Amino acid sequence: MQLSQINLLGDAGDELDPLAGVRLLRLKKLLGGGSAPMRDSVDPYSHAYPDSSSASAMGYDSDDPFESRIDHSGTEMLLEAYLTQLESLTTEAGDVASTIKSTEEMVDLQLDLVRNKILSVELRLSVASFMVALGCFVTGMFGMNLLSHIETQPHAFWTTSTLLVVGMGAGYCAFIEACQRLGLVR
Repeated sequence: MQLSQINLLGDAGDELDPLAGVRLLRLKKLLGGGSAPMRDSVDPYSHAYPDSSSASAMGYDSDDPFESRIDHSGTEMLLEAYLTQLESLTTEAGDVASTIKSTEEMVDLQLDLVRNKILSVELRLSVASFMVALGCFVTGMFGMNLLSHIETQPHAFWTTSTLLVVGMGAGYCAFIEACQRLGLVR
């Protein structure tokens, strides 16, 4: 798998692809299971000659430089090619792992941004609900059928209703501005 073939966020650009997390976890598990065996087998000579008796049997521990040895150049070339290919795969797996990590961090940041927007909307709705509750309290106080002599005025209902709605709107705006000064909403 080439790095250019990996598209973790989909074609959405800045938008979050719903399947990006699934692909990210699948690739992370794939790399987690495959990188340890590759790291363990980077030294092919240790696998080919695990102890000194194997090396001495092959004639590599002889002190006599003129002693005839068996030609192992083909095996050495094969092991060198194996080592080169394994190092290349290990490097590519490391690159893919770092790409996955950076993509995972970017997805986390996008999710944090969405979460903050949701919290901002929730705060605004909570403040609006509180202001409506205050308006209901005032309405309840005037609706208790107590004599306050306001009910005898011809325009008292409309005046009180207008003042109530304006007061709720002003309270909402003041509360949101206070939240903006505290950095809770933008």
